[in-house]
Amino acid sequence: MFGGNNFIFVDSFTKHNIVAISTFTSFEEEFNLEFIEDFQKVAHWLKKASSVYGSITGHGTQGGKMIADGWRKSQEKEAFGRYKPIKIDLKVPPNRVKYNEVNEEVKSIDLFVGNRFQLIANKDFEESHRKLESIGASRFGEMTHQESIKSHQFASNMKFTFGDFHNNYHKDEDFSNYSYGIWMPVELEKFNLVKNKESYGVKGGPFVFPSYKCGIDFSKVHGVYEIIWQPREHGHQTLRNFVEKRFENNTRLALSFQISNELALAYNKYNQGLGKLKNVTDKGVVTTTSLTLLLDGCGKSTWSQVGANGPRHIFYGQLAPLGVLWHPRHNTFPWPFYGLNHLLWPQAISCRHWPSWPIPTSPTPRPSSLILGLGGHLVF
Repeated sequence: MFGGNNFIFVDSFTKHNIVAISTFTSFEEEFNLEFIEDFQKVAHWLKKASSVYGSITGHGTQGGKMIADGWRKSQEKEAFGRYKPIKIDLKVPPNRVKYNEVNEEVKSIDLFVGNRFQLIANKDFEESHRKLESIGASRFGEMTHQESIKSHQFASNMKFTFGDFHNNYHKDEDFSNYSYGIWMPVELEKFNLVKNKESYGVKGGPFVFPSYKCGIDFSKVHGVYEIIWQPREHGHQTLRNFVEKRFENNTRLALSFQISNELALAYNKYNQGLGKLKNVTDKGVVTTTSLTLLLDGCGKSTWSQVGANGPRHIFYGQLAPLGVLWHPRHNTFPWPFYGLNHLLWPQAISCRHWPSWPIPTSPTPRPSSLILGLGGHLVF
């Protein structure tokens, strides 16, 4: 134990191998009010995200919901991008507003969790930051591949869980040696923090390291818990919790940040020059300066990206992108990809600097071999 609200778990055999570092912020201490408001902002952002993104499974999930956001490797060779399993129809204006709000708040969330990780375990944070920087991987808070890595970024993707989430014992296969996580008591409807312990009623559900017969029991002190652990080295799991019937509208919200190992491998291949993007627009190869409009470019008629030399490409049709992939292998700009249930081919594709594709005077069907070969077949 070091400090009143901080604990360190050490391997009793090696005496030097840290299993986990834990700290908690109690709702009962007045000097924590500012921190609590910051955690509330994170929880509210996660609630917005849960209304936009669909749930996934992984790590032997046995119950509850898990949602992911961030940069991931796809099954397509040398392709990676920001993964968002969107469950709402973005052609509906209110849904679009909600989706944009989630994206706009990502950077502030990323900055806050980076600051917290660094404050709790600076050495572990710096190692994670160096790993992210060493491969040039996009950070969680970046909407595009080309944004620079800032000082408080340490992870490329995030997962969060709620609704009595519990899973099997496992070890992660992440590129990062450390994961940073937050656990918060919230009510389900809006993810408001439940600050009164007597009004919570969620019991059990500890985060445990079975090999060491230890873990974190969140019911001992009511508040927000932060944990840093080595997910590749130390097996761990979340056990099932129990909720009193009168408090069944409450849950334990948890989120964690990592660097995917498969994503790191994809970036390493890209950095080695495999399928390297050629920045020579004068020879007919189109490059792009940003993925932002590709990611957010969903409209009922036409949308385009504008770079230093004018419009790069124009799509006609109602598009519902599920994600964006960076494809250096094709010596071309990033393309949006579509799930089969949302698939609607663009009626025309035009590129200002692509000699064989003149800009059409009116939308006409013009299928692309690139899209035909990849669209609708990618699974993250």
